[in-house]
Amino acid sequence: MPGHCHRSLSLVFALTAPLAADALELRVNTFADEDDGQCTQAHCSLREAISTANATPGETVILLSTGDYLLQKANPDPAGNWPVEEDANAIGDFDVHGQVSLVGRGAAVTRLNANRLDRLFHVHAGAQLKLRNLGLTGGQQIYDGGALLNYGQVQLNQVELVDNRVFVYMPYPATQAGNGGAIANFGVLEVHRSTFRDNRNFGEEAQSAGKGGALYNEGTLTVRDSLFNANRASDYGEWGMGGGLYNQGSADIARTTFQANEVLRSGYGAAIANAGQLRLANSTLSGNRSIERGAFENGHPFLPQLSAQSRAELLHVTIAGNDGWGVTNRGDLLLRNSIVAGNRATEFDEVRNCQGLPGAVDFRARGLLLGTDGSNCLAENYIADAATFTHQLFPLQENNGAWVHPLRRTSAAIDAGVGNCSSHDQRGLDRQRDGNGDGLVNCDLGAFERAYP
Repeated sequence: MPGHCHRSLSLVFALTAPLAADALELRVNTFADEDDGQCTQAHCSLREAISTANATPGETVILLSTGDYLLQKANPDPAGNWPVEEDANAIGDFDVHGQVSLVGRGAAVTRLNANRLDRLFHVHAGAQLKLRNLGLTGGQQIYDGGALLNYGQVQLNQVELVDNRVFVYMPYPATQAGNGGAIANFGVLEVHRSTFRDNRNFGEEAQSAGKGGALYNEGTLTVRDSLFNANRASDYGEWGMGGGLYNQGSADIARTTFQANEVLRSGYGAAIANAGQLRLANSTLSGNRSIERGAFENGHPFLPQLSAQSRAELLHVTIAGNDGWGVTNRGDLLLRNSIVAGNRATEFDEVRNCQGLPGAVDFRARGLLLGTDGSNCLAENYIADAATFTHQLFPLQENNGAWVHPLRRTSAAIDAGVGNCSSHDQRGLDRQRDGNGDGLVNCDLGAFERAYP
């Protein structure tokens, strides 16, 4: 029944966390971005529903239909000056001050489109936003967060963030440059089974490099079972930091692929740039492009104080087939039971898998399979790098719902794990297995666990 407002438990099964018994349920019945001050059975827009939720104690569940919800109330740019951040949910982005859950009917069919007028959501301190089964697109900001800016708590489940951007167009040097082409997180962010694709941070006139083509994190971040694909960070000086993710907070990422993300020529961290605390497990970095630097970079290229605090642990990670260095370290880096091979700078025709830069805090490797490149990284197992995709790994492909490099039968990574292993691989399938048929069970290196034969 369209356009009704009542208290219900009907969506308990659809949310990651159970609803409170008195959760308010609202059903949006128009795609127009309208606001007459109230959400009624006869007329309730998304903006009106969010305003009602902001004014209602406890959690409010807002149900969306199949179709496109366009942002239409522009936040004007007064006389060419920097736009004002309006926080009353009257114009521009949707301001969340309460406990709001939005439930769509699928990321491909329920879409929120900011129409390049603003970002879509601003979650304020103390507020909570849950998004499920919907898509966010068309966001644009010169401040932080092309689609979503978070200072509270946000949870994404089966959400697609596509073609959102931070675009700093003010005259150089723009001192207020934004970060996070899709999301800028300064609070608590959880991402589950979601996709970041074709998001951009254009720091064109910024005084500092654009950070986070898809996601900028300065808070607490958890990512599971997700994909970062074809995102880009750039700026006027051909830099950009973190084509997929720039982390300067605390990040815990697992069962996630970073593929075809990019920074410009002098940029760093085509897939991930870490200047905080990061744990990456059972994940794949492939096809990312950083001409002079790396796909995964730990530490900051010109701020030693950030390198000193940069700590990363990579467990069962495959870093292969990237353009540029696979791994570059300036901070404290631990590689456990991982593969770094088949990475090369195509412009220079050089194999570039792993490098530790002068002044790096520490580098440790346990169970590392490394393609030979003449660099200064040490590993237990070395392979001829030219054989990476003929004897060690298959090309990147979807396998059991995850984008991975499956192990070939002849791979040196099979049953080569050292010490403690994770209990599953990137696909969520069990480790450990006897992958080579010798009767001994041990885990494989990298994100993929092979079963014999």
